[in-house]
Amino acid sequence: QLLRDADGDEGITQLVAYLDVEHRLDDETAKVRQRYDAEPNAKDARLLVYLLRAQGKIAAARQIAESIDDPVLLRLLLVEERDWPRAAVLQADSIPLSQADPLKHVENLGLLAAYQHLDGDVTGYVATIKLIQEYAAANRDNVTVGWQCAEVLFLNGEPETALAITDLAKPVTAMNLHLLRHEYDQALAVLGWKDDSAIDLPWYEALPSEGSSPYQTQANRFHRALQIAATLRTAERVDESERVLQFLTTFATEAPTNGSPNREGYLRQLSGGLSRMGLVERSLTVGALSVGTHTSYANVLNDLYGTEANEARHWWSLLHAANKDEDPETRLRRIHQLMRPGSSGPPDDFDELFDQTQQRAATYHTDTASYWHAIGTTCRRLGRNDAAEVCFAKVPEYLPAMRALADLFANQQRWDEAAAQYEAVWQFDHQQVGALYLASDALRQYGHKERANELQILAQHLAVEGLVRHRLAVDLDERGLRDEAAEQLELLVKFGGMGSWELNDAARRLADRTSDDAPARKAELWQHYLFGTFAHG
Repeated sequence: QLLRDADGDEGITQLVAYLDVEHRLDDETAKVRQRYDAEPNAKDARLLVYLLRAQGKIAAARQIAESIDDPVLLRLLLVEERDWPRAAVLQADSIPLSQADPLKHVENLGLLAAYQHLDGDVTGYVATIKLIQEYAAANRDNVTVGWQCAEVLFLNGEPETALAITDLAKPVTAMNLHLLRHEYDQALAVLGWKDDSAIDLPWYEALPSEGSSPYQTQANRFHRALQIAATLRTAERVDESERVLQFLTTFATEAPTNGSPNREGYLRQLSGGLSRMGLVERSLTVGALSVGTHTSYANVLNDLYGTEANEARHWWSLLHAANKDEDPETRLRRIHQLMRPGSSGPPDDFDELFDQTQQRAATYHTDTASYWHAIGTTCRRLGRNDAAEVCFAKVPEYLPAMRALADLFANQQRWDEAAAQYEAVWQFDHQQVGALYLASDALRQYGHKERANELQILAQHLAVEGLVRHRLAVDLDERGLRDEAAEQLELLVKFGGMGSWELNDAARRLADRTSDDAPARKAELWQHYLFGTFAHG
């Protein structure tokens, strides 16, 4: 099947990865080479390029690629060979062809500048950088093109020029970049702050703000004022930050209760902003003020807990059902102790709360699986693994809970149960190749090496597709199997499609973990990632 599908680059990369798993790479390369030498053709030539590259024979792969009418493939091999002069020539040829597509045109200019820089062609590099600046100026009203120009300038080591464009194209991004460089005055200037400003309504209404509607413009202005307060606090100008926050608190509290945006919306924004500044106590108080109805709590929880908001929403519903008269601030604080316990551990009334979760489930007619997974997740966070196991086991066909139960068993070194549960996850969803690999690891820990090897080989076969292997590597890394994850990342760099997202991300992850004692390898990986970023920025 893989041989039949090996026409395009994706099919070929999967075939090459499969041949490596089967230890047939050398034999198949020899066969294709013999066939190609006897009767040269484009299909075998392309396949041979990938096979030779997988063997580390980049020069030989490039020689074959020169017979194929595919300048992009040839350029990618020249880059891997570090033949910067020829890569620059090929890249320059692509510039006139991409002018109808502004983003592609900027990408091509950025790559050309990078190759010229690496080749030591200072004159060519300076000229190309100037072209990018001129293109940004000619498209100053196009935010997307402006930001693309800024990105390729950043990647080419021209941060000052890039920031000047970013200040105009994406002020919020510019602010964050200035903050990373500890340039607080510049960040504040981008946001429209002046040190001698009185913090009052005229100041607020003069803040620059744009939106697709009057509502969005007002919401963006409030958000910008919050960013000013946060930036002042980061710059240790706490008194000025407090003045802005006091104004925003008064403004939000006195806003109309109807209309868009209204009092509730402003208070919710303020609560989220205070939370991001680390002012948790104040954020909970303000967040409670924004809960005008039983249903509006969800927005507050979204701002406070982000991706964990669903878990918090289940607790709100539970506590509301138990005591409808409880004031919103008390309820929010109880939930916060569950969501962010710190060193305090479970609340004193946790056993009573857990009993309530069982009773609540009997009348809970919607989203039961999500409910038990959420309660179990809280139990794990609080160190109550016994209660977490009870919750996850109640929804044996809900994938997040199935996986959480397997992880729980593994953390407790209950290897036989962990292996069975991980394999059950994979049987339930064959996309979960990471679970299959983790089942093999658990079996090996349990002493069943033969079965462990069988599952590991199966996982390797299923991971011949680049995105699947990438998910496998991330899965292993998150479970603490760093060496095994690194092995998968190395295979991605070796066999992944040239220029593919998963290959470039694998290079980044490997660069992050490569020791400074291997500077050449580290630089090679970062360079690989940066070239990929030009194309995926």
